Amino acid sequence: MKRLSLLLAVATLSVACGSDSSDTSADTTTTTTTSEAPESTTTTDAPTTTAAPTTTVTSTTTTTEAPEDLPGEDFDLMPANGAALVVHGVAHDDVLNVRHIPGMTGDIIATLDPLADDLTFAGRARHLPNSIWWEITTADGVTGWVSASFTAAQGNTQDITVFIVEQIGYVTGDSIEAVGLEVAEAMTEEEYVQRIVIAVPASEGDLGEITYDVVGLGDDSVSGQRLHIFLTDEAGDGTWTLRNVEATYMCHSHRGTSDEGLCS
Repeated sequence: MKRLSLLLAVATLSVACGSDSSDTSADTTTTTTTSEAPESTTTTDAPTTTAAPTTTVTSTTTTTEAPEDLPGEDFDLMPANGAALVVHGVAHDDVLNVRHIPGMTGDIIATLDPLADDLTFAGRARHLPNSIWWEITTADGVTGWVSASFTAAQGNTQDITVFIVEQIGYVTGDSIEAVGLEVAEAMTEEEYVQRIVIAVPASEGDLGEITYDVVGLGDDSVSGQRLHIFLTDEAGDGTWTLRNVEATYMCHSHRGTSDEGLCS
């Protein structure tokens, strides 16, 4: 399992594309602090994110190449055929590319929203020199390849406010992003964290909200978390105080979840 964790850490170099369709790379210790403004049972009465995941199809091309024609080598540590996967660790203003073959040279045949939760593992995995790729099928029926380090099996959601407060207290800050980032960093250890990104940007209403994706916990079962963070500005002066935190556990794709939604 440690070998796979290391490989997936390296795989962060292989993935997402911005709105201009140019590929970008993510350093394994980079912390994203994007400041632009704005899953699973919850245990509080706080409002939840309503933005729906989307899949943008740019072509109907599907992968037909035989394994010997694909880049890289077969990889045995993979999800069960037909397993449900979600996108995890892609920033809110970015997308995950689906390519016609594994690797950066593949044509982009679809793009996936950072909250897309409708992927199905299609049965094949490939190991390239610096990345691992899963063959997936989107909800629209497009079959292609995505970087494994940007997918997960989604587990349960729990209220972790008590744990966070024990670590850092009811922190305050002059922006929703600043408080949210402090919470996200409290869930990680520097030696393991690969990415911290804003999956849903900040919004203000009765409560402030923001969602951070944390990738890399140094755990053989849990690959990361999606943190839905709620804040208050009781004085109305732009000083935000942590209210509560809900964590959706993201399990390593090849491990999956139990019937109870726990990481296997």
